[in-house]
This record gives sequence, C-alpha cells and structure tokens, in this order.
Amino acid sequence: MTSLARNAISQVTLFGGFASTICWPLSAYLVEHLGWRGACLTYAAIHACLVLPLYFFSIPRETARAPARHEAMSSGVPNGPRRGDRFLFGLLATRFTLAAMTMTVLAVHLLTLMQAKG
Repeated sequence: MTSLARNAISQVTLFGGFASTICWPLSAYLVEHLGWRGACLTYAAIHACLVLPLYFFSIPRETARAPARHEAMSSGVPNGPRRGDRFLFGLLATRFTLAAMTMTVLAVHLLTLMQAKG
C-alpha cells in the first residue's frame, strides 16, 4: 500500500472517529435543548454556512482548453463538457447531498422516535 493511500485511509478513519465522538453528544445536547426539529435545523444551518462554502471554494475551477481540431469535432464524439453540464452537475450534487442528509437524520433519530411510540 502506498504512502498516499495510508494517509487517505488514516484521515477517513480519524474524521469518522470525530463524527461519532463529537456529533453524537452534540446531537443529544441539541435534541434535549432544541427538540429534534431544532437539532435538524441547526445541522442544516451548519451545513449551509460552513460546509457549502468549503465545497464551493475547494472544487477547482475548470481551466480553459485549446479549441478542438476540426477532425475531432466532425467525428460526432463529444469532446468535453456541453453547455448546461455544470448546472446539471449542481442539481445532481444537491440531490445527493439532500438524500444523504435525510438518511443521516433518519438513522440518527429513528430509534428515538420508535422508542417514543412504544
């Protein structure tokens, strides 16, 4: 295994440990003081105010490319991103993010909700 792979695996493990060590007690605190809706809204605000700008500023911008030669354009094979691809990618990324957030909230609070219902 290369050094880069070891570093990446260590970082994922470290952040995964922080997620359970920090977020579970934080979730319990927020639910106790704000209710489950308030906890969800707090996490949504954290994602919108902190995580979204991190994604926005960390994704590298597309560099300008030299125009394609005439032969490549006439072959009918797409040479790069088409107009509107960035917008579609944004929609797809938003959909995946919302789905992951929804499933995380359900996984965290489902046991508590089921226990409350008996």
